[in-house]
Amino acid sequence: MLKHYLKVSLRSLLKYKVRTVISIIGVSLGVICFSTCTYFLRTMYRGDACFPEFNKMVKLYKQDGNREFELRGKTTIEFCKHFSNAIERVALYGYRTHSTISLAREGKASNVRAYSIDVNGEFMIVYPPELVEGSVQSFIDQPNAVIVSEEFAKRMFGNKSAVGSTFSINGKENSFYTIVGVIKPYLPMTSFSNKPVDFFRRMSEEEIESNRSQCSMTCLLHPNMDITKLNERLRTTNLGNESTIIHSRLYYLSEKTTIEPMAIVFSVIGFLVMLTGLLNFMNFSIGGFFSKDRELHLRETMGANRKHLFCLLFCELAYVLVAVLLLSMVFVELALPMLHGSLPANIRQALSMNYRDISWQMSEYFLYITLLCMLLAATSVWRIKRQTASGMAFRSHGKGKHRLRNTMLGIQLFICIAFLFATGATYLSKQVAKANLSNSFLDKEERDRVLYFSIGREQLIQQQWPTIKQFILTSPYYDNYAQSSYYTSHYTNNKQQEIDYTIRIVSSAYLDMMGFPIKKLPKIGKPICIVNREMEQYLQQDSMNYVPFNGIDHLVHSVINLAEYQSHLPQTVYLVEEKENPSWFYVRVSEGVDVKQAYDALQAKLNLYLPEYSDNKVMTLNDNNMIDAYVIMEKLFMTCAFISICISIMGLLGAISMDTRSRQKEVAIRKINGAGMRNIYWLFGKLYLILFSITSLVTTLLALLIFTIISQETDNFFDYSNPWYWLGTLFIAATLIMLTVSWQIYRISRLNPAEIIKSE
Repeated sequence: MLKHYLKVSLRSLLKYKVRTVISIIGVSLGVICFSTCTYFLRTMYRGDACFPEFNKMVKLYKQDGNREFELRGKTTIEFCKHFSNAIERVALYGYRTHSTISLAREGKASNVRAYSIDVNGEFMIVYPPELVEGSVQSFIDQPNAVIVSEEFAKRMFGNKSAVGSTFSINGKENSFYTIVGVIKPYLPMTSFSNKPVDFFRRMSEEEIESNRSQCSMTCLLHPNMDITKLNERLRTTNLGNESTIIHSRLYYLSEKTTIEPMAIVFSVIGFLVMLTGLLNFMNFSIGGFFSKDRELHLRETMGANRKHLFCLLFCELAYVLVAVLLLSMVFVELALPMLHGSLPANIRQALSMNYRDISWQMSEYFLYITLLCMLLAATSVWRIKRQTASGMAFRSHGKGKHRLRNTMLGIQLFICIAFLFATGATYLSKQVAKANLSNSFLDKEERDRVLYFSIGREQLIQQQWPTIKQFILTSPYYDNYAQSSYYTSHYTNNKQQEIDYTIRIVSSAYLDMMGFPIKKLPKIGKPICIVNREMEQYLQQDSMNYVPFNGIDHLVHSVINLAEYQSHLPQTVYLVEEKENPSWFYVRVSEGVDVKQAYDALQAKLNLYLPEYSDNKVMTLNDNNMIDAYVIMEKLFMTCAFISICISIMGLLGAISMDTRSRQKEVAIRKINGAGMRNIYWLFGKLYLILFSITSLVTTLLALLIFTIISQETDNFFDYSNPWYWLGTLFIAATLIMLTVSWQIYRISRLNPAEIIKSE
């Protein structure tokens, strides 16, 4: 019997090939989007929960107003000393940093870019890795030891064993480090790093003491240790800072799980795309079940019970589900890595993926969709059983069927219009951010002609800096050279409060290259500085016309209206000074010289001294890493809008095709009675006009509310009061709906009434 049901179901699907293909593609794309987007949400929520001692892990936090932040450095070291009897293990680790390592490969020296974290020996016990080769104990006991990731080992040594190999870091050739182990990569979004790490370097006790400010801490408490009593004891323990004593508190990591709002937004976006595909699939399936009314009642009359009818309907859905699963798996294994690899390096590292986890998540969602399909089939069987055998049709099912279908279409249109609004808003906000974060007083064409490069952590570039600078000064490609360095500093105001600010030490040519609208600076006299509006406000509050820095008061010479986007502090001070080792250098392309040629020449020169696998590139002033988030959101919304529009158009096409096919006789009679093409267009089009009007109104009001909230939280949001934005978006949506619907109406309006009635 099952074989018979499989044949009948396959025959039914092949009869409506277009509908079947639309359903498979729609659900597959929806599941892929939802699985990929929720992967980041699940990963962030998981955090360190993947480690066996997670329930014993604690961190030290400090209350600062309405927020809490993790304590680092000296305070955590002092805590470990005072509470050693309560602590089983302590993991100390620094920030993830990029390094240049020098090692011998294939008989010659190589310089390679790698990302590392400095840790203590017990780090590998608190955060136990999956060992491939070598020994964790050697890492704990042996000085100058490193443990590398499996991917890094394969990249550097191929199929050879990496254990026992040595390399130096950042040009310190008198200090070599030995690889004592190779491990599988840690899962992303852990407390010590949310990006891949190439190797872990063991710190000595002297380094831990001398670099206290860089250390984070995770402790394992002894079993049955009461954290409440520890916090009471903490309030009376001097950790070196009186304010820290009062406001410090221990928390289990399980209590401090945080999720980035962006991950939640991604998940909602993925869910909406999947919902669009599922609604389209359910719409087609319900319509197909209604069209089988006579067949199903006939089978019931001939002895088919609930089980038989359920198997028949579910087999048709199961074919689609199996195709969805296969197509989704193929996409994750083949296409998703290619798409991920095409992203810029900094974004690719921030959005690292584990494709196996995504596949498992997809399988889980597939099971939920299978249960939904079983419920759909069972509900359809229940409806059939309610009908009388003599009617051979659902009693007054037309309105009920269309009401359900129209509701699903309305939700699909709502999602499509919402994505169109979001895509337009993200694009316009990106343009606003570009203008606000340009960090110069130049126009777009002038900013394109200014190239810059970050050399702050490029040891090889710094060693060869005189040679590179000479190349720049003598090259005909460039007519100006400038440099700058970036620091953070603070001063104490009249209320004895510490005011933090950004300080940029720049060359005199920098002011001219960036087009600063200031008077010419005096070459001799008192030390002077330039401040932006944000810094001026702080100084005015204290009636100060100078900025103290390094024990010297710098008189404010000029005030500019410019926000420093490369710092988390908006208040900025500019000091003019020629430094030998700047953090950035800038060159301006000469007039009449092709910018691309000048760019390629500078990049080629720098590549001679950059390590392998370096992602540090020459940029123009129009290239801004601060708008990467806007670029990601724009592409995400654009992709989701395209997918949901395609799915919804297919759903509309299926709905209007079903309407025109089922009402052919009615159209023929109306034409015989004098109805024209306008009357037939109104007969079918008024439903979709009402759907579009309702969904447009709801979506517009909701978008207006969301935009109002967002505009209060960010300065780089577009002017949503412009009516052309709303009218343009709705016009695009209305045009797509009109073109989809009008074609089918035009086709039926051109049919010969006599042929239709004759065929009936």
